Amino acid sequence: MPLPAMSKVTKYEKAARLLRYVSRRLLALVCLGISGALLSASLVRFAPGYGVQERELDPRWSAQSVEALRKNQPLQEGHHRSTFNTSRRSPMVTSASPIR
Repeated sequence: MPLPAMSKVTKYEKAARLLRYVSRRLLALVCLGISGALLSASLVRFAPGYGVQERELDPRWSAQSVEALRKNQPLQEGHHRSTFNTSRRSPMVTSASPIR
């Protein structure tokens, strides 16, 4: 007994079903990637020691030097503001020398 030939409608239904399945999987993968990136960034930001430089822990530096170093850090402004302010400055790099 020969098998009945598949109609065009059945082929299109299978293709549409496959396309929906693949698009749902891709959407889930994209959402998972974005949520993973946000979670990772949050963990880094709220981890203990964020915003502390190694120079602050150096016992050879005086309290005034550490305080001057902290005043030069743009961490309190937020990343988007510090990036904007940096882009307005001249391209020359200047280093702050500590008070010893």
